[in-house]
Amino acid sequence: MLSNKNYRGLGRGGTTDVVLLLDMSGSMQPRRDATIREVNKYLDQLKSDDLKYRLTVKTFNEYVDTLISYKNIRDVGELEHEEYRPNGWTRLLDAVGATLDGLYNSASYSGRTLFVVITDGQENDSRNYGLQQVRDMIDRKRSEDFQFVFLGDGPGAWQTGSRLGFNFSVATDWTSPQNSQNIYKSLYTTSNVMASGGTITANLMNTGSTTATETTPTQKKPDEQI
Repeated sequence: MLSNKNYRGLGRGGTTDVVLLLDMSGSMQPRRDATIREVNKYLDQLKSDDLKYRLTVKTFNEYVDTLISYKNIRDVGELEHEEYRPNGWTRLLDAVGATLDGLYNSASYSGRTLFVVITDGQENDSRNYGLQQVRDMIDRKRSEDFQFVFLGDGPGAWQTGSRLGFNFSVATDWTSPQNSQNIYKSLYTTSNVMASGGTITANLMNTGSTTATETTPTQKKPDEQI
């Protein structure tokens, strides 16, 4: 299981937090095995590149469940089938809003954060957070050290990521296994560049069948409070 190892705390200096918000709604059921396989491959890549990561993984459908929180990547196990059982609706706004509220109210995150949503669908059932509310939350956080990446299914991903205020949106056709591999390859490249202190660009995420676009400016406004 993801949380099957003992925690060894990382220092704040040089650590990059990766917050992974993974769609577990019913439409992900045909992609269950591929999702588990590619998530675990992504985690293995993070463990092997000698950079400091802390990982938070949450799944969402009608509910948001936290699988692990602020965990040293080298203490993270594998995502298992019992932890990822797709069903229900896609409450995307509720998932993003609740996760960001948790970040606002926590002193645990290092400040350098990659916030990633992986979904094959669009918002269809949120009850607690509205679009403008979530957009405002993202606007307050977005900066060079807090990047939002939306990994979605088809060209609609660009529109969804843009409406939410994400820095980047990456689209692919999830029906092909190769495309599923490429979306996670894109995620690893982005994670590695950010943890290395580099600049994330849309071009970094153009991998095989994935197509990325910058949906918002990467630079914060002079008067923006982070």
